[in-house]
Amino acid sequence: MRRGTSLIEVVIVFAIVAIMVGLLLPAVQRARAAANRTACKSNLRQIGLGMHLYHEVHQRLPFARTCPAPWQGGTDVKCLTASPTTYTGPGETWWAPNDNRPGATQTDRLPDFKPAGGLAPFVENSVRLFRCPDGSDRTPDSPTLGAHFQVAYALNPDVGGKRLTEVGGSILVSEHDDVPSCRGAADHYTPWPATAPQRLDRHEAKRHNGRANFVYYDGSA
Repeated sequence: MRRGTSLIEVVIVFAIVAIMVGLLLPAVQRARAAANRTACKSNLRQIGLGMHLYHEVHQRLPFARTCPAPWQGGTDVKCLTASPTTYTGPGETWWAPNDNRPGATQTDRLPDFKPAGGLAPFVENSVRLFRCPDGSDRTPDSPTLGAHFQVAYALNPDVGGKRLTEVGGSILVSEHDDVPSCRGAADHYTPWPATAPQRLDRHEAKRHNGRANFVYYDGSA
């Protein structure tokens, strides 16, 4: 006559499984985090290459945003507005596919948005390149907590319109939360009243175990 499994044996088996899962879970999380950081770095390498291709064609780096200008057909004019989120009209173009129209947010485009951007032709019109796998809103007080940003990276606004030889060792693109162009933590825009530490954390978006990726002037990430 075959003996059945006792309750204590079942409990022991479940305890062993729970211990194994507990040991494996951190390793899985570390592996996933490493894969996300690598994917983000790959995105930035391709963006860096696109910046250099843009420079070869136009003999300068792209502006963070260009605005309508009747005397130039609405193209290639640096925006000089008081706020980085002030919508300047249908001719407005960002360096990356960012929908800045009234009704859009930093995480949500309007339904009729056609992904574009000044760099688009130089990165095979890929929208995916501008989305870090970990590029979601991490700030507890934010109304868009958990949502992915339209663009997970920011272009240094001080390099726009310049030649590579003029920007020295500058960082061209960095990981960033909110508007895809920002000069510093003190100027960082949030659509809600953020504290200085929150703005700093969002400006220096260290998404990968306390580390962030950058693109330097030579195109390296």
